[in-house]
Amino acid sequence: MASTAVGLVAIRGPLAAARCELPPTRALLLMGRTLLAAALIPVGAVFVSGAVVATLGSPRELGLAEAARIVASPVLVFGTGIRLVIRPRLLEAGHARSWGAFRVAALEYTALIGGGGAVYTMLVSWNHALNPMAALVPAAYVLGGLVAMRAASATVMSVPFAPYMTLVGARDHRALVRAGALAAAVGIGATSAAAPGLGAYALPIGGLASSALFTALLLRRARATLTRA
Repeated sequence: MASTAVGLVAIRGPLAAARCELPPTRALLLMGRTLLAAALIPVGAVFVSGAVVATLGSPRELGLAEAARIVASPVLVFGTGIRLVIRPRLLEAGHARSWGAFRVAALEYTALIGGGGAVYTMLVSWNHALNPMAALVPAAYVLGGLVAMRAASATVMSVPFAPYMTLVGARDHRALVRAGALAAAVGIGATSAAAPGLGAYALPIGGLASSALFTALLLRRARATLTRA
């Protein structure tokens, strides 16, 4: 409810009333296939990264990392409501190939996600009297700083949404698959390199590396796609 309320406040002006003609059914199916691949790549990367930590580290390290992920998950929930109300603006910006419209919407979204993520991270990063998560998920606090890294990673993971949805609106779907595959490979590589020595910390390290690269690649593609029209 809080994230939806914040997202509603962020809405600026009505969406264009012009009717959008849908492409033929065959074209829609082909686009859906590409978007499905783009959506499955990060899910697969998370699974592989978890298996890497369990193998190169230990199952206990993976369990502690998952406990910290549960504590950090409200950051993603917070972003859900914001994404629901800002998604149409991003899609419209992509459809119109408007860098200016994308920039305004993306800055608002990133500021809300970053601000909310920062506040939550400060609240739950360590065990203190005002932190209910410490009592609910005590395993998350066995390793110092793990919750903070997980919350920071969850915040950064939310950032690529803005250029991602804009490229969906611009129908540049193959770019999403290419960027996602490269970012996933880098994330898995970073996790693999860190897991033997850092154990549970390797997962947020890999997530941060993957999300940062994914954001950079999508922003670069969005700038090229939107400004050439």
